[in-house]
Amino acid sequence: MLTHADAGGVSASATVNIILEETNDFPPQVRPLSSFLCTGDSKATPGLLMTAVDEDRPPHAAPFSFLITDSLSLNWTVNKVNDTHTVLSPTVDLEAGEYAVTVWVTDSGSPSQSALTQVNVTVCHCDSYGDCRSESGAFLASSVGISFIALIIIIACGALLLGKCHAE
Repeated sequence: MLTHADAGGVSASATVNIILEETNDFPPQVRPLSSFLCTGDSKATPGLLMTAVDEDRPPHAAPFSFLITDSLSLNWTVNKVNDTHTVLSPTVDLEAGEYAVTVWVTDSGSPSQSALTQVNVTVCHCDSYGDCRSESGAFLASSVGISFIALIIIIACGALLLGKCHAE
């Protein structure tokens, strides 16, 4: 409520109502932008669970529509879980490697907002814990670990020798 008084003491008041309407001014965003999928018999992952987030409020946000674009739709598919989530899955057996999948997500606003998002998927063989490990990566990690320990021992021995030389 606004009140105003003039120099003569006469006043007037008015009530002002301001109504802010929600508009659809933000496109939805896909999350996560990268992840991995296990391949093989024992630890095959059914797919990557993705979600969309939108800074708009209802009715301009969920439900979202997900779509695979271009020629990738032959190797990948999306399966709706609920209004905000979908599962990105390969439709064929893929070789281990890096894949960039372009996902088109649309909100339910009027007019709707859409966004293209590149999701980076690493398809790999997984260990018994479900962690993505390549055979060459596991070999490299073990040799790097041994080299690091050897380096620490050499530095410690050098420090001991220097300390002993300065003490004499």
